[in-house]
This record gives sequence, C-alpha cells and structure tokens, in this order.
Amino acid sequence: MKIFTCCGILLRVLNPKTGPRQAGSSMLLTRTIMRMQLAILIILMTFMNVFSRAVAQTVSLQFNQEKLETVLQAISKQSGYDFNYEVGLLKTAKPVTINIKDKTLKETLEICFKDQPISFQVVAKTVTLKAAEKKSSGSSASGDITIRGQIMDSQGKPLSGVTVKIKGGDIGTITDSDGKFVIDVPNDKAILVISSIGYLQIQQPVKDERFITIRLIEATAQLKEITVSPIQTGYEQIKPERFVGSATVIDSTILQRGVSSDLISRLDGVTNGLLFNKAGGALKLQLRGISTINASYDFNDVDISSNPLIILDDFPYQGDLDNINPNDIESVSVLKDAAATSIWGARAGNGVVVITSKKGSTRSRFSVTLNSNIQIQTKPDLDYHHRMNSVDFIDVEQLLFDKGFYNSSLVSPYTFAISPVVELLNKERQGIITAAEAEHEITRLKGVSTIDQYDKYVLRNPVRFQNYLNVSGGNSVSGYNISLGADNNNTAIKGPGKYARYSVNSNVIVKPTRALELSALVNYVTENSTDNSLSTNISPGGRRSALYPYAEFANKQGSHLAIPYGYRLSYVDTVGQGKLLDWHYRPLDEMGFGGNDFKRNFLRLNFSANLKITEWANLDFRYQYSVQNEHNEYLRDERTYFTRNLINNFTNPGTFERNVPIGGILDQNYAEIAGHNVRLQANFRKNWNDVHSFSAIAAAEIGQSRFDGNSNRMYGYNKDVLTVASNINFSQLYPNLPIGASSIPNNMNVVGRSDKFVSVLANANYTYDDRYSIFASARRDGSNLLGVNTNNRWKPLWSIGGRWNINNEDFYHVDWLSNLALRATYGYSGNVNNSISALSILYYSSSLNLFNRNYAQVGSPPNPDLKWEEVRTLNLGLDFGLFKGRISGTFEYYIKKAVDIFTTVPVDPTLGISGNALDRNSGNLETKGFDLAVNTRNLTRAFRWNTTFNLSYARPKVTRYYFNSINTPVTPAAREGSLIGGLYGYKWAGLDGNGDPQGYLGKSISKDYFRIFSDSVENQTYKGSSYPLVYGNLFNTFEFKGVELTFNISFKANYYFRKPTIVYYSLYNSWASHSDFEKRWKAPGDEKVTNVPSMPYPANLFRDQFFQNSEVNLERGDHIRLQDIRLSYNLKNAWKRIPFTSFQIYGYASNLNFLIWKSTDSDYDPDFPTNTLLPLRNYSFGVRIGL
Repeated sequence: MKIFTCCGILLRVLNPKTGPRQAGSSMLLTRTIMRMQLAILIILMTFMNVFSRAVAQTVSLQFNQEKLETVLQAISKQSGYDFNYEVGLLKTAKPVTINIKDKTLKETLEICFKDQPISFQVVAKTVTLKAAEKKSSGSSASGDITIRGQIMDSQGKPLSGVTVKIKGGDIGTITDSDGKFVIDVPNDKAILVISSIGYLQIQQPVKDERFITIRLIEATAQLKEITVSPIQTGYEQIKPERFVGSATVIDSTILQRGVSSDLISRLDGVTNGLLFNKAGGALKLQLRGISTINASYDFNDVDISSNPLIILDDFPYQGDLDNINPNDIESVSVLKDAAATSIWGARAGNGVVVITSKKGSTRSRFSVTLNSNIQIQTKPDLDYHHRMNSVDFIDVEQLLFDKGFYNSSLVSPYTFAISPVVELLNKERQGIITAAEAEHEITRLKGVSTIDQYDKYVLRNPVRFQNYLNVSGGNSVSGYNISLGADNNNTAIKGPGKYARYSVNSNVIVKPTRALELSALVNYVTENSTDNSLSTNISPGGRRSALYPYAEFANKQGSHLAIPYGYRLSYVDTVGQGKLLDWHYRPLDEMGFGGNDFKRNFLRLNFSANLKITEWANLDFRYQYSVQNEHNEYLRDERTYFTRNLINNFTNPGTFERNVPIGGILDQNYAEIAGHNVRLQANFRKNWNDVHSFSAIAAAEIGQSRFDGNSNRMYGYNKDVLTVASNINFSQLYPNLPIGASSIPNNMNVVGRSDKFVSVLANANYTYDDRYSIFASARRDGSNLLGVNTNNRWKPLWSIGGRWNINNEDFYHVDWLSNLALRATYGYSGNVNNSISALSILYYSSSLNLFNRNYAQVGSPPNPDLKWEEVRTLNLGLDFGLFKGRISGTFEYYIKKAVDIFTTVPVDPTLGISGNALDRNSGNLETKGFDLAVNTRNLTRAFRWNTTFNLSYARPKVTRYYFNSINTPVTPAAREGSLIGGLYGYKWAGLDGNGDPQGYLGKSISKDYFRIFSDSVENQTYKGSSYPLVYGNLFNTFEFKGVELTFNISFKANYYFRKPTIVYYSLYNSWASHSDFEKRWKAPGDEKVTNVPSMPYPANLFRDQFFQNSEVNLERGDHIRLQDIRLSYNLKNAWKRIPFTSFQIYGYASNLNFLIWKSTDSDYDPDFPTNTLLPLRNYSFGVRIGL
C-alpha cells in the first residue's frame, strides 16, 4: 500500500496544474512529462515486483542435477536472503537434485546442503557458507598449523559472517554465530586479514599464537577521523591510496551541513584549490587559477571559460546548476591536475567537478530519511550602496540651481525627470510659490529617506521552507533510492514574489544474473518563480541612472505617490488634456500590476548496463538523455507604467490615435536545451597474490547538445479571455510623444545551435605491493566547432603519473610519521570556446531598415586554423600522516601552462571586420601555485575536537598577449608580463591647494587629465591582481554527547579591488551619488587629511575619471571572514528508545557578512565592492530524522 501511495505522490508532483497562460506554451513539455511519468511507473513496478518477491517466506524448487550456484540464486530471488561465501567455495559442491513446494528456508537449505562439503548459517537476512570443518588435532596432514579464534565488536559481542583470509592467498573462512573460526595456515609467519562490512579491516600476524581473540572497530565510529571515500572521475572510482593525481572528495557529511537550495554554494570554503569569486555579483568558480582569457558562455549563460567542467553521474552536465538538489548528492570529487582531468580531454582545462548522486544498492536495509528546515533571511541592506544623504544631495541641487545648471532643462516642458527640489526652486523663481513655502517643503524633504521608504513599504524578510524525503533499500538482486524535494520561499520585495522547486530523483538497480547489472535513473525538477517589476535600484530613465535620496513612495494617509520618471511631473500632469493614459510612475503600484513568471522543467534519464565477462573484466554501456526547457512570461498589464508609457509614446500627437492598442503587453521567451550522450566502456581489474594490481579502462563516446530558443511580444493581451491584438504593423514608422518617430518594438527572435563531440580514451594503472603505482591516460577529442584541419578537429591529450607509498617499504620504521607518499603527474588537457566557429557565422534579421528587407551580417569570418586551447600541467604531491593519523594532510605544487588560448587580436581595418579585431588562438598563460590541506584530531575522547585547514596559492601570469594598451583602467585587464585580472591605477600625486586631484605626466606632477589619458599605460601603476592569490579556510568541529558545534573561517589575501567613490559629473547629471561626498576637500589644508577632490563647477568629466580610476582608490582586499556556524544535537544519544536511527535538530547561520579582519579601512566588503548588495544573512532551524 505504501508503494502505491508514493507512486501517487510522485505523479501529482510531476503533473502540476497549469493556468490559462500556460495552456498553449508547449506540447513538448507535456509529452516530456508523460514520458517521465511512464518511466517512473516502470521503475516503481519493477521495484514492487522485486519487493513482493523479497517478502515471500516459502520456497518452491524443481531442479535435476543442477549446479549449486544456480539453485542458490533461485532461493535468493524467492526468499530475499543474501548468500555470503568465498570465491571458489562452490567449486567443490556436488550437483543438486531437488523438488519441493512451499518449504521454509531452513528446510530448503538442509535439503540442498545434505552430503555437501559446505555448511551454512543463517544470520538476519544473510546465509553464510563455509567449508565444512574437518577433524584436526592441531595440525593438518600437510604440516599446516591450525589457528582458532574468535572475533568480536568493540563491546565484546561475537560477530558472525566475518571473513578471515591468509594474506597473499585464496585460503579463507567465515566466522560462525559465536564469532569463532578455524583456519589452516602454512607457518607461523602468516598474516590473517580480517574484514567485514561496517568495520575497519585488520591484519593480524599469527606468530606463535594458536587461539586469537580480535576486536573489530566500527567504521562509523571513525567516520570523522578517517577519510575512506573513493575518488570518482566520472569513468571509474579509485582508492585514494592508489590515486596518483590531485583530487579532493567532499562527502555527504560536509554537503549536508549546509541548507542552501543549490549545491554549488555548499562547496564554498570546504576544499583547497577552489576559489569562489563573487566580485561583480556573478559567481565564478576558479580551480587553481584561470586557464583562459576570453569569456565563453554555455546555453545557461555560465562562463565555461573560467569555471571547471561539471560532471553529474558520469556525464557532462548541461542543465542549470539550480536544478541539482544538494540533498540528493552523495559526494563531490574535485579533480585538479592533468592525471585527474585529462580523461575529460579538451573541456577539462579549468579542472573538473564530479558530482555523484545517491544510488540504489543491493543488500542494503530499508531506510527513510527526512530533512526539514525553515530559513529566515534579513532584509536587503540598501545602506551598502553608500549613497549621499538627503541633506547633502539637496544642498548640491540648490547650489547647481543658483549657478543655472538646470536652466536648459527647465526650458523644455517634456525634458527628462527633474527632482522635486529643483521643481520647487523653479516655482519659487517664477513666483508660483513663495520663498517661505519653498523653504518649508525643502526642509521637510531633507528629512525624507528613500531607504526608509523602501524599508517601510517595499522590503520584507524572506522566509524559505525546505523539505526532503528519501527512501532506500535493497536485497540480493535489486536496490532502490527514491527521493522527493520541495523548496519554497518568498522574495525580499513585498507582493506576489515567490519561488518554488520540486524535485524527484529515482534510481533502481537490478541484477537479473550474477553477470549482469542494470541501472536506471530518472531525475525531474520543476521550478517556478514569480516576481514583480519593482527594483531596489530604480532608474528613472533618460539621463538619470539612480533615484534621488529623498523620494517618497506614499503619503501619511498611505496613498501611493508618483515620482519623476522618464519625464517631468509637470509635463505628465497636463499632457494630452485627458486623452492619454495616466503617465505617472508610482513605485508601489508596480508591485501589484506587473510580474515576471518563470518556469523551468528539467528531465534527466540515465541508463546503464554492466556485463561481467570474467572475474577481471566487464563491459559497461551508458546512455543519458537530458532536456531542460524554460518558459518566461513577463506580463505588464495596462495599469503598469511600462505599458501606459509605451501606449502614450505611440499615440499620434495630432489625432491622439493609439497605434499600440489598449491592453497588457506580454513578453514570452522559450528556450530548450537537449543533450544525448552514449558511452561504451571496457573495464579491467586484476590482482595477483595481493602484490600486483592492474586496472584499465577503454572507452568511446559521442555527445550532442542542441539549443533552441524564441521570443515574441503580444500587444493588447487580455489574460481573462486570452486574446491579443493582431493588427500591429511593426515595419512602419510612427510619430512619438513627446518627440521623434520610431517603429513599434516586436521583440521577436529565433535562435538555434548544435554542438557535437566524439571521443576515444583509455587509461591504465599498475600498483606493486601497495608501494609503487604508475598511471597513464590518453584521449582524443573531436568537435564540429573546430577548423577543417584534421589535426585541429581531433586533439590528442595524455597524462602520466606515479606514486610511491614510502610507509609501506620494509625499510621504513618511522613510527611518528605513519603515512608518507610521493606523487608526480604531467599531462595535457584543454578548453574549447563555444562562441567561436571555424566557419563563417551569419546573423539574419528582419528588423526595420532603409530598404524594408531582411538582411544578414557577418558575426565572425571563417577561421580554418581554429583549434583547442591546450593546458599542460605538472603536479608534485606529498601525502603525510603523523602520530597514527592524529595529523594528516597533503601538499601539492603545480605549474600550469595554457597555450593557444583565445584572445582578441587586431586585423587589417580594410577587411571590414567590426571592431577591427578577431578572436584567435594567440595567447599564453602560466600559473604556478600550491595547495595545502591539513586535518588534525585534537581531542578524541568523550569530547572531540577536529580541525581542517586548507591553504591555496595560485599566480596566473600572462606570457603572451597582443593587446597591451589600456586606455582606461576601469576593469581588470590582461597584459603581457602581468597577472591575469590585473588592476591598474593612474599614478597619484595627491590634491593641490585648491582640492584638485594631481597625477603624473612622465615624472612631472600634472593636472592635464586629457594628456594623462592619452598616454594611459605610461601613467598607470600596476597594483596587483583582482583575484585573490592566497585563499583558504579553517574548519573546526566540536562534539560532546551528541552536541556538535562546527564553524568555518575563510580567508583571502594578496589581491586588490577598486573602491567606488564620488563622481561629480554623474552626481550632477544622473543623480548617482556616493557618501564620499562628505569627505571631500572643502578648504585649504584639507588636502592633508583627505583624498576626495573638491566639488567643482562645472563638472569636469576627465577630472572625475582620473580620480575614480587613480591608484588611491585601489584597496587591498585581504580579509578573514566567519563563513558560517552550525549547532546540532542528536536526540538519539539521550533517548535511546525513540524509534529512529537518528534524530537531529540543528541551527545554522550563513552569509553572516562578518569580517573578523580586513586590510582596507573602507566600509566595503572586498568580496562585494561594486554596486551589488551584500548577500542576505540566513538563519536556519531544522530537523533530520532517520528510520
């Protein structure tokens, strides 16, 4: 019954009801959901079938002289019990003849093993087989020594089913129900290897002992102290002790510590080498620096030129990263060097992040996990913009008015927006109001704060709810893992703004035979968000880029007030004499009349089949299909300012005929990304005598991704009856109000792109006696993006490496340094720029033009020599462990050389190329750096204290680049011989006695700002990189009797940022202000205490730009930050009898914006130095329950 209930829940999630606006969106989405529903039903029916078999308690068999192994498989399928035995044990078994019906398991087993040289024992849901004991007097006939023993857990409880083997051989046995065993060993120098699932493996020398008592330690007890997670490469998983490359594994324990709805943010500050660069508002991931210069964006507008390649469940991920529910993720492997990344070839130059989701597994117990939390965020901090206060701003307006600055603007009745204070002063000058009336109102306005208006009427504390349910289990022939996720929150702006994401992840694994394993995964995510058209940074249009700081949104009675927007209030008050729509802009009205509805659906189907050919070889087939479609509807009904303004703009000034019809304006955008990946892979793994270990893979794969999109605009839209105007002429010029002529914008666009890749690859790893490992890999990639030259279409990439586990040497006897290993790798990987093609790229357009005809333009000319960017990496690593694991870590030094990277190069101006420049393989970069990771177990008794310290250094330098001139140093630049992302500033000579900024022309102090600009490079100072060269974190865990406290401290150093400051030209003309105005030079002598220039009249744009971009505004960004803090308590420790395997309550605080220390004296957070707002502080409370 539970299964059918889950099925119903899944179908309801996957079949969301659609409103009238979605009715005609896309039949493809409907068909996709139906296919996905069918796939889930098939998987669930398969699971129910297997489940029903597992519940059966009786067995019916009919065999005649059949192999015992075949009979056991039939028993396992009917009973759900697993069989555990050593390889080769069944070779001595006799054929079985049996004919029974509805017998119990015990009766069946007794019949099967009658007269067999094998005995059985049933414990829980496992049947353990071992060789029948032989009578012995202490030594065998062959002279072997008989060893007896007992194995128990740490509490002294006997353990059954524990494997006991002789190291270097195939002889072994299994403990009985009392944990006892008997085994013959060749001599007293033999070593017994004792292993069991859930316990740490032990190697026990025999010596002169004849009875051995061994206590096993639970692996879970050491989980936080010993890292045993395998490294996932997307093609295979490798044990860390045999891995020659550079990689870090982040397991689910760390991932589940956070509460964010996206996975990527949970990786911030938890591993070395991975830098989260948030400057400018757009998140960029940098793994060991940057390996390219020109940006290249994928279908999701992610900069793939700097971000590492994302792999999800063995294939490159082609969806939006927000689709990934972090609760569904088992581990994340961060691959850094060539040996680790070269297997991914020409797309792995920036490193690889391999994400592995939770999977079903056989022989796993039924479990249920529920995680639920609520997150409360703070309101946006608008003070972080550092705007001028109302008093100073109005004083400036009064000064400018007195000097006649606004005279030309006040002459025109329809000029761009003019502030209320200037309108008051103008009315006073015209005699419309008295000086006293003007002064009274101006004094009142000085007490108004736009930020307070936002806080009172617009902003709110966003609240998020996150719920996650996971069900998993399995028996000997199947396993399943099914999860449901729901994330809901409202936005920081009051009104209908909200966000919801629902995810389903279902994985089933089935073993129809011992040689064949089938796996199917269905992942579906649907996202819906709604927001309104009001922004926290209103731009009034025209020349005004910001809002004056005393704007009022409502009066004391709560009525919504209009602000100057686009045009003067005095103009929109009277224009049209009632024949136009209301032309006023009231910010609070915009919160309810317009909104943007965004919907995204993502479906991923993953199927794999693994065929075991021999004990050491298997064949793996994998296929994945993924599709993501996005539907964005921006509806502005006729009450919104946008619609009223457009209708009025296209109203005939003479006849007042409306060329844009009355009704809403609906902008629709649709985009779809679909991808297919197919891989055939052969895997080889062989061990000889526990001394030689060899593994290899060989694979071929093909992939294709297709992007299609379109956009259109509908006028006269009526959402109630779903009608639109159809008589719009988009090619005709219409007279505009208040002046000019233009055509009605149609916003119609159709785009499409297809990328294809084909690859062949192989790698091999050999390990001798767990001491020496050698590795080699090779891959060849082809793409339809590259040049006609075959050598450029097909790029061979390779890597080699080796590892020496020194601590396993016979001569090594350093007890305090228990683990010591050296690693070295060298190899090639690459990058590809999807925005560049070997062929000519044409853009077709039907936009209005002189000839009223469609036209095309050359986006880029052909480039037959286009090839991959190539990244060569040398990595040297040291692994160490001290004092029996109390201290452990790694140190790695690397050199990355990126050659033939895409840069912009000048071309002959007579060729007619736009901008006289093209992107070519013409640049080189070199990055040198190191990564250090240290883990310590400071206290290990009842009170536990563990620490992880990560430190990274990356110095990317431009070694070849054509464009070395820097006209203005506003943005980080690339320049040959300097670090990538270098920040330059004009040389600063301080303020003079009049408060003017001074620079240098050559060696002479100068205020000739235009000449300083003309010789820009000579007169600039290079300060350093805009990217932190040093970064890392310190993570601490404290635990006592179920109470756990963790906190993460991150740091960044050796970089600079440009501090925003006052620009008087923008203040006068655009209302863009800055609080540095208060620090300006006011009187002689101030030049000794301030660097902010005096306020000039008239404004000098060159003067402003010189000061804004001078070295005096470049600040060190070094800082130490409290990243987050988490407190949890496991109630299971106090209440032993509660019916849960775990019951944890927790509180979590993140985005604290709390800087423990920073090198700059400014009020800016170095991670967010621009006009973007700080992340909202997040406080979460939740519960995690396990059954």
